[in-house]
Amino acid sequence: MRPLGRVVLAAIALPLVVNGCTSSSASGGPWPAAGGTPTTGANAEAPSAVVSPATQTVAPSPTKAGVPLLLYYIVSPDNPGTGTFWVIGADGTGQRKIADGVEASWSHDGKTIHVVSMDDGCMPTITDVPVNGGSAKKINATLQKGDSHFSWSPDDSQIVFYHWSKWAGFCGWTGWAFTCDDQATPCPNPIQQDLETVAAGGGSGGPRQLVARLRGPDQLWWAPDGKTVMLDDTAYGEAGPLQRVDLATGTTTPFSVSKTARTGTAVSPDSTRVAFTTGTGQPETDLEVSRIDGTANQDFGAFGANICELTWSPDGSQLGALIVPLDAKGIATAQNLVVFRPPDSTPKTIYSPIDDTFMLLAWSADGTKIATEKRFGGIVVVGSDGSGVRELPNTDQASYVSWQP
Repeated sequence: MRPLGRVVLAAIALPLVVNGCTSSSASGGPWPAAGGTPTTGANAEAPSAVVSPATQTVAPSPTKAGVPLLLYYIVSPDNPGTGTFWVIGADGTGQRKIADGVEASWSHDGKTIHVVSMDDGCMPTITDVPVNGGSAKKINATLQKGDSHFSWSPDDSQIVFYHWSKWAGFCGWTGWAFTCDDQATPCPNPIQQDLETVAAGGGSGGPRQLVARLRGPDQLWWAPDGKTVMLDDTAYGEAGPLQRVDLATGTTTPFSVSKTARTGTAVSPDSTRVAFTTGTGQPETDLEVSRIDGTANQDFGAFGANICELTWSPDGSQLGALIVPLDAKGIATAQNLVVFRPPDSTPKTIYSPIDDTFMLLAWSADGTKIATEKRFGGIVVVGSDGSGVRELPNTDQASYVSWQP
């Protein structure tokens, strides 16, 4: 998951690799395995902009004018449940630490970053940190223990997040392995979280429930007008419905885009189309694109491979994906970063790394570049036409990359 809205960083600190593709159980922001950052929380000061030597020591350099920034996460080597957020220019300049935290996302104007920190009692605090310096501002939103996976509306006025229907007694990764006995079918202890919303500035009444007892946290996409979200209620190992949620009323409208359970989903920026994969990935998955109501369905095929990390370009004209051929034992033999231009089902390969496995694609705001991450860290930026491949320096620990709007 991947994106919640514009781009909110991925929900777990260490992604899984399933049949050559990355897989996560949720969307939101990098999330501690247990506990939180001891120096952050409800009563803490604003996140520090001082570089932590234990995490990474890089002398910040000026960012060239007009160069967009990328936001990324580094897991703390001393405590995998914590980490820090950094930015770097797409040309490798301007690298600097933003804050400690467990989740982060860009503001709609790209001038601040919404940072979520978590204290030892699992109590979250949201702080807006200016990208280019200045005083951090705490967001006044009434939250409870374990609230997580915060996603901001396109105008930053509203926040949608997940709240434990029944307190699990821990904060952190809420994936399949932590809520079920892997040998048990059906799952004896399914994830139970509610989707809630709250005004970014607080307000009377506090958070309001939208949808109760979801499998989530799940993939979620904002409609451009900020009045609805599209929710794919699918937990790892179990397929759920794709539905539209009205923020004013909490009314849900389900959509049936395939008779086969989806294994990956991406809603277009204008919320009119959905790309999805079906199949187990052994030996292959199948890619389809349709209107959100299930009409005008087009089967792109399977390409003899696993297809994952579906990501629409900002204008919705292109669809990025990873095509991963598998051998007879289900082991990835190669990896190709491709771009489709629906309804054209012919993929254009723009990057074929031979020395690493890549994951989590992110388009630049102008649609001209794609950022991807090496499986074991490192940011690579490539033009959406395949030109200008650049590996950014000092990013060997980076994960969950997102572009400045």
